[in-house]
Amino acid sequence: MKNYLNVLLFVALIPLVSCTDKKENTKVNTIENIDNDFDQHIFTPPQEYSPMSFIFEVSKKNRLETLTMTNNFPENWVKKKDITSLIQLINNTTKSDCYLNPLSSSLPFNDYAEIGGYARIFIQSYKDKKKLQLGLYSCPKVDKEINDDLLKWWEKENKKIKIDPNKNHKLTDSYPIKSFN
Repeated sequence: MKNYLNVLLFVALIPLVSCTDKKENTKVNTIENIDNDFDQHIFTPPQEYSPMSFIFEVSKKNRLETLTMTNNFPENWVKKKDITSLIQLINNTTKSDCYLNPLSSSLPFNDYAEIGGYARIFIQSYKDKKKLQLGLYSCPKVDKEINDDLLKWWEKENKKIKIDPNKNHKLTDSYPIKSFN
């Protein structure tokens, strides 16, 4: 019995011994710091993807039907050069994996995203000049009304490119990859 009490006392005192008052060793546990830690050690960080490679990755349909990564997207992640390819995918209803932040306590079971949903979110981020935020999980779908507004906006921005909003472009139309397997 005495050994159990000694072990219990030892375990209880470990946190007190390991704590330090040194300012340089103090790290505030914010969501961004936790996201950065995940990025460095476990998951592929968003910086490793472009908008099109992200869409390609979620189109692979993995076993869990999610792409798990942190929500730590860099500022101006979507570039103007990406918009032409994304616009072509905006009405694509092909099912793809949902995005899942590792800090989420929910899994989007029986749900799916659409390639055009991601394209819409990425274009909207560029248009609004806002940092991309996907939250704890995201399963975006095609939204014809918002897409029509984005197509009109892009046509005004770039009058040279004409996109047929009724054509359901495939991922390979704008991202030349031979196989998704």
